[in-house]
Amino acid sequence: MQKSHDNVHMEEVVGEEETSDDSEMLLLGMLRGVANRKSQRQIKDILLRVKPCLLMLFQTHTIFAKTEAFWFHIGYGKAVIEEARDQSGGVWILALLGNIFTFQVLDSGPQAISMLVFSGSSIWICIAVYANIQLQT
Repeated sequence: MQKSHDNVHMEEVVGEEETSDDSEMLLLGMLRGVANRKSQRQIKDILLRVKPCLLMLFQTHTIFAKTEAFWFHIGYGKAVIEEARDQSGGVWILALLGNIFTFQVLDSGPQAISMLVFSGSSIWICIAVYANIQLQT
């Protein structure tokens, strides 16, 4: 399911074992201007209706420290942060506070993060890649 506002585009991704528990999903998002109040209202509106356990945010255009209090206020903390370089990249993985997951970063760079996600005896490999594909004609 897609949820969009002017500056925010998010898409839910649910694994093969779908569940009725909304906290068992991943939400991917493209952000433009996460530090401004309008985007924060839009994000808060989406996340109060859908409480994914993990958020993968791309194209953040700001440093995480500037918005950390906002994320904490709506119930999320940093799992792994790769800051944008100038106007390029930026990948944030945020986790719902109080969730049952732990994380181990395998590798990270300005436009990608790979990590293991643990929950009880289950382990997932998670890779987040920000890419801006421009087709040549």
